[in-house]
Amino acid sequence: MPEPSSFEVELAFEMLKSHESPGTDQILGEFIKAGGRTIRYEIHKLTVSIFNKEVPEEWKESNIVPIYKKVDKRDGSNYRGISLLPSIFKVLTTVLLSRLTPYAEEILGLIMYSAFVKYLKKKMGIQRSITSSLYRLKESLLFS
Repeated sequence: MPEPSSFEVELAFEMLKSHESPGTDQILGEFIKAGGRTIRYEIHKLTVSIFNKEVPEEWKESNIVPIYKKVDKRDGSNYRGISLLPSIFKVLTTVLLSRLTPYAEEILGLIMYSAFVKYLKKKMGIQRSITSSLYRLKESLLFS
């Protein structure tokens, strides 16, 4: 897999949320966004340098913070935990997510198609010719 391009990392910078609590690295997303070309270049170099290696142990750590959900604040079951991850780790994972999403969509699309065909066969008693037509339509859409 090719290393992250500067364009991919720039897009990941833009995806960082502002006004969000920092993770274990204590780096705010606003700092990265406002840091200018030098900081972005250095973060890009860091991302590239670890891309084909093991993720640093520090990046695997998170701060878990309870967030209030509803009703009685004294009841512990009315909270959910969120993990505050290091901001630079978020850059790397955003690049990976952007690369994997098209494959996931294709796989999920095929799964959803298969489930739909099974549903048609089972619930509606649709004949095989309709299933064949749907299959040809899917093939033409995927490979056109």
